[in-house]
Formats: sequence, structure tokens, C-alpha cells
Amino acid sequence: LEDAGSVSIYIINDNNISYVQTIVPDDINVYDHFGSSVSINNNILAIGSKYDDDNGVNSGSVYIYDLNDDNWSYYTKIIPSDGNINDNFGVSLSLNNNNWLAIGSIDDDLGINSGSLYIYDNNYLEKIKISASDGSQNDEFSSSLFINNQFLISGAKYDDDLGDDSGSAYLYKYKGCDDINACNYDSQIMIPVNEECVYVEYGFNCNGECLYDYDECEICGGEGNNGDANLDQVVNVSDLILIVDYIFNDNLDINFCTIDLNIDEIINITDIILLIESILSD
Repeated sequence: LEDAGSVSIYIINDNNISYVQTIVPDDINVYDHFGSSVSINNNILAIGSKYDDDNGVNSGSVYIYDLNDDNWSYYTKIIPSDGNINDNFGVSLSLNNNNWLAIGSIDDDLGINSGSLYIYDNNYLEKIKISASDGSQNDEFSSSLFINNQFLISGAKYDDDLGDDSGSAYLYKYKGCDDINACNYDSQIMIPVNEECVYVEYGFNCNGECLYDYDECEICGGEGNNGDANLDQVVNVSDLILIVDYIFNDNLDINFCTIDLNIDEIINITDIILLIESILSD
């Protein structure tokens, strides 16, 4: 099929390059330009087909393949929710280490061929669409792009800031923590991913500095040999369970000093009795 495209996979072993397989999708058609962009990360491969016609002539699409038993197998096909003719969705691609995917599209949202980019999470769900804040026709924003961890850079090769078609690049922090109580809170992020939030431990600030005195067990803001095995500032049944577990498995990561209630350098039934008495007295 004329200009349909394909992708050939090679592997490098000991400086030798060996052919593995050639990928051609089942629904390929003439002039699709399958393979016009590619991005690979570990066992995930994204392949652009910028002239695919699923959303209209030359609307574009992206195919996802995963590696199983040394063979790249089709997984899914991505088509944008608002795709249109001549968008060339998939003109550029980039996977990050967590398999979040950035996809370029020379669409017309801010004028003919102004360009936009899409971010998909590692379940290939569309999270956000980004256009340049000062975008204009023929900029081709997203004609090149790269995504890494929380950051994204997008090229606009025909931007005119320094003269006709001089070009520019835009840097975004596209995802992160939007919990104001977290140390890494960022009000500017586009996609909240609060699993990435970092919180202080009790007694410390975000710089890792202790705000209180260290006790005799070398715990910041601690209260010594009081049985607070999980260091949550509350002595209760949870601590009792941890101490029992420690007696039967002394490989548990517990501050020995905090659970040695009678300070005899042995953790045994005596410490458990003292802890129960403490819990009941409170």
C-alpha cells in the first residue's frame, strides 16, 4: 500500500544490531504514514500514524503496542475526542518513565495549523489538551515534544516571536501535587496527581529540620520509652500489636528504645503488660 508505513524493531546486544519484527496494523491504509513518529519505554511502544483517516482525512491516530514474550503485540489505538480533518494527530510522540504519553496535533484551535498537544495517563485516558497561551495560525505548536516525569517541552517550529518562522519552545510542569498542606504543593500544575504529594513527618518541617527537641530515643519530638512503636504520637492497641510482632520477629523496623518500657534492654511480656496498663490508665 503506497505510503502506508510500517515500523521495524531491532535489538542491540553486545554492539550487534539484530532484526526482531516488523509492525503493520490490521487497519492500515494508503497514505497513513504509520511510523511517522515513535516512542518506546521499556515494554510499551507508541507509534504515530499522522495521516490516518479515522476522524476525517489526515486526522491522525496513535497505536499502542506492548511487549509479551519478546513479541510486540497490538494493545489499543488512540484517537482524540475532538479530532478533525488534517489535524495530523500523532505528528509527535513522547512516553515518560511511567508511560504517560504526550501526543502532538497540528490542529486549528487557535488558527489554521496552530497546533495543540494531548496528555494521556498510563491507562491511555485523555487527561488534558494544551494549546500555547500566545498561539497563532501556522505556529505548529507540538510539532516536536518531550515528556519526562512532571515536565513537558513542546516545540512550535514556525512561531514568529523573533521573526518569521523563527520558532520557540514551551516548558510546562503539567502534573503534580495540588494539596496545599504538602511540601511539594504547586498551584500552577495542570493535572493534580496527589499520589505524588510529599508530606512532613511529625516534628519536622519541609526542609527535614526537627522543630522540637530529640528525646532519649533520638526521636524528634518524642516522649521516650512510652511504647509509641509506630511513632504516631498516640499510644494504643496498634502499638501493642507491633510490639508483639517484634517479639516474634525482631527483624521488624522499630525503634527499640521506644518499646523498652522498663528500660532493661529486653523486649518481652513485661513491656507488653506495662503498655496495656498505660493504655488502660489513659
